[in-house]
Amino acid sequence: MDPATARAIDGALKSVYQASLRTLLNKALIKIRARTSMRRVERLLGLSEGYLSKVSNSRSEPSAELVSNLGLISMNPTSRLHDLETFWTISKKRASSTGRKGSRPSKIALAAIEQRT
Repeated sequence: MDPATARAIDGALKSVYQASLRTLLNKALIKIRARTSMRRVERLLGLSEGYLSKVSNSRSEPSAELVSNLGLISMNPTSRLHDLETFWTISKKRASSTGRKGSRPSKIALAAIEQRT
């Protein structure tokens, strides 16, 4: 295969992959929006305000990690968001008791919660 053909195939595959991620993201957001505000989700995942709107409206590309986290949350939004709030509350309390600055929610939060369940 020549380099030009390889680049063309890479571009096409990337397009299909991004469209697939966006479809999964939007399906997850529909389920999550029925239970809570997007701002709450953004805060818990450490995202900037309005980022989920930006991604769902194709003004930014979603990462596989973000789509995975939202997919997990969408399976049981009420419970998963409560778990995230509990996780960050405990982390903040531990950090303040040791004199360190409080943690900001990161993308690792859901992985930690999944390991507990």
